[in-house]
Amino acid sequence: MIGAPLYDEDFDPGEYRLRYADLNGWSDAGLALHWIDSGRAEGRVGRLSDEERAALVPSRFIASEYRARYPELPVADDAQAVEHFLAYGRAEGRRGRLQATQLDYPTTHRRGDRPSVLLVVHEATRTGVPILTWNVARSLSATHDVVVLLMSRGVLVDAFRELAADVVVLADGMPDLPGEVRAAVERIRRVYEPAVAIGMSAVVFAVAEAILDAGIPLVQCFHEAPPPPHSPRAVIDAVGRVAREADAIVFSAELVRSRYVEAYGEDILARAALLRQGATERPGGEPLAATAPEVPDGPIVLGVGSVTARKGPEFFVQAAAYARTRGIAADARFVWLGARDPGTPVEFELALRDQIAASGLAGAVELAGEVPDVDAYYRAASAVLLTSRFDPLPNAALDAFAADVPVVCFAGASGVAEILAADPDTRGLVVPYLDTDAAARLLVELLDDPDAARAAGRAGHRVLERDCLAVDDYAAALLALEADARVGLPRM
Repeated sequence: MIGAPLYDEDFDPGEYRLRYADLNGWSDAGLALHWIDSGRAEGRVGRLSDEERAALVPSRFIASEYRARYPELPVADDAQAVEHFLAYGRAEGRRGRLQATQLDYPTTHRRGDRPSVLLVVHEATRTGVPILTWNVARSLSATHDVVVLLMSRGVLVDAFRELAADVVVLADGMPDLPGEVRAAVERIRRVYEPAVAIGMSAVVFAVAEAILDAGIPLVQCFHEAPPPPHSPRAVIDAVGRVAREADAIVFSAELVRSRYVEAYGEDILARAALLRQGATERPGGEPLAATAPEVPDGPIVLGVGSVTARKGPEFFVQAAAYARTRGIAADARFVWLGARDPGTPVEFELALRDQIAASGLAGAVELAGEVPDVDAYYRAASAVLLTSRFDPLPNAALDAFAADVPVVCFAGASGVAEILAADPDTRGLVVPYLDTDAAARLLVELLDDPDAARAAGRAGHRVLERDCLAVDDYAAALLALEADARVGLPRM
């Protein structure tokens, strides 16, 4: 009997409630009193028969999977799992089976005569880490059987499948249930036998923990800040465990490394490496729009990224306003490429549009959303303004320099600023943190002197090519970290 005193062997409050519709909603204590005071005397039955119980349990219910899906429940065996489901679980909307056992684990592209590598990414959107993951998967597929585990869907699912990669997609809600995640990882371990797993960002911490528990070697990449102090304690502890116990960890910028050391201590550096990825190719996917907006004529200052607070689009608008007062060319346009992040309230974008209108920038600042041909904008751009508050190595900057377009950025806000500030030919592209007036002054200078702007773009291209790894080298370095960890080679 689950969750109630053992009044006598003929009574269970959960089963009593199920049997009598007039008692639906009563508490366990109230049901017990009803049974003692009047139920027995009325000839009521305090428990379900075996036949009744079997009829109430759906055919898709599997007790062992119920226990695995909800490990927090006070059920010691399969019989108690059935009792809990009947008494509470069904009314609470709990599932009677693991979703993990019902997922598709394809082996279409598995050759079996070469090592298998598991790449874990949080989503399949057209954003930084998923695009990087797609590039890494494409590179590794030449030498490995690549399995991609997606924690949620997105427009790039088919692009991953076209890479000769087998793709497993977690169902909605699964990443929030440790039992489901563990079951999925265990199935992946049995089906694909990965020699190593690579967690592509800190957001995959739930899967990374399950990978550690399954004994699969793990290389964990950190492209973002650690969880802030107000995050749930379980999240902070889980990310910390992954940082401490992974076979190797990878930081994409010094500012990321320093944040993790501050949060979790210097001990994590024993297995840490700094690897800066270079420019990536953008995969195809679902069409972005029926008609593509035309690239504006005249000088263009480009901003690229999701419309979300971390990317700082409000600073982009603010810099445009300052540039107007600083005498920027009248026909200059500030164009932001990127859609609102699904996790960002629509009110943020509405406030941004209000800011544009209130600043008198209608027609001068455009929120273009996602566009099919980003390269057309890079080819037309005079400069890119990187306004992120925290952004280790954003694709926007890497792609801009690959096109010889100069990138103006804030000191202390990105790994791009770290690289540029360290070279005398490019340090002038870095302005003080969130100083939009300084950014505006520099943009005016660049647009007034196209030759200087092109020279700055070429210098940035040279510096990033020198200090960042091409995709094939980056992918190979990730695998090498796990191999080095096996023989105990030191890191940072």
